[in-house]
Amino acid sequence: MRLFGSERIANIMDRIGAIDGDLITHPMITRSIEKAQKRVEAYNFGIRKHLLEYDNVMNQQREAVYGRRRAMLFDKDLPNVIKDIVDDYLSILMDEFTDDHASPDSWMQEDISKALFRNLQLKTPPKDLWGELSKPDAWHEYLSNEAIKLFNRRSEIFSEDMFHTFVRYVALRIIDDKWKDHLYDMDRLKEGVGLRAYGQKDPLIEFKKEGFDLFSTMLETANEETLRVIFNSVVKDSSKESPSRPTSRLSYIHSEANGMDSSQAGDAQQKQAKNRPEKTQPVKVEQTIGRNDPCSCGSGKKYKKCCGA
Repeated sequence: MRLFGSERIANIMDRIGAIDGDLITHPMITRSIEKAQKRVEAYNFGIRKHLLEYDNVMNQQREAVYGRRRAMLFDKDLPNVIKDIVDDYLSILMDEFTDDHASPDSWMQEDISKALFRNLQLKTPPKDLWGELSKPDAWHEYLSNEAIKLFNRRSEIFSEDMFHTFVRYVALRIIDDKWKDHLYDMDRLKEGVGLRAYGQKDPLIEFKKEGFDLFSTMLETANEETLRVIFNSVVKDSSKESPSRPTSRLSYIHSEANGMDSSQAGDAQQKQAKNRPEKTQPVKVEQTIGRNDPCSCGSGKKYKKCCGA
């Protein structure tokens, strides 16, 4: 009643001297309390609905990330999963460095070649190919096929099971790290987006727009880093390598002595014994008995009149 009731009802309650716990039976006061209760429930519902709209943005992003993790974990056709990542990366690359309405000669060919070699280990395309493939979509399809061919060759070289295990581990580790950082960024955005209302902007709409930009940037970074690690790493099977055992100094001494006869070995031992420094014996310091002290023999006489005489 204090927050959602009318001032008139509050004044009436003060005049009649109503206190907490009194039974109110007047119809006018009952209707006012009912209206105040409805306002309270509507206010709380608005808060819950507002929070749900913010959480729905995060839920959509969470479903996208977890869908990618499930595909990486359980999809048996791993090259197809990697192809989706390659296609997403190439789409951004083509949008950034090419133009549908311009010839390939005006494209940023040097930047494209550097990016392809850095992240996919693809060499610079031949010059005649630039003329044949004049559209970004054609380039996209060609580069995607070349990347998957390289992926399959690496699978054959490094053992398919071992290489696929490595690919799954790398992709999951990178997307998990990026997702955790993204959650912190979204929390910071959620804390400050309410101030957009002072600029006559809807905080929820601004949260959706900037949250989508952050999520897109996170996926782009994760895709690029995943491809760079997968296509540039060299996988080795450590189980096939015998561990190197350090050779002790004792083995060197025995190997040198193998070519000696018994006399030479004896001479060598004598030389080593001569060169070895002798140990000095400690000097024992015993307590001396004074002439006037009792004699140690137990006679009860002084030392000078007994054993020391």
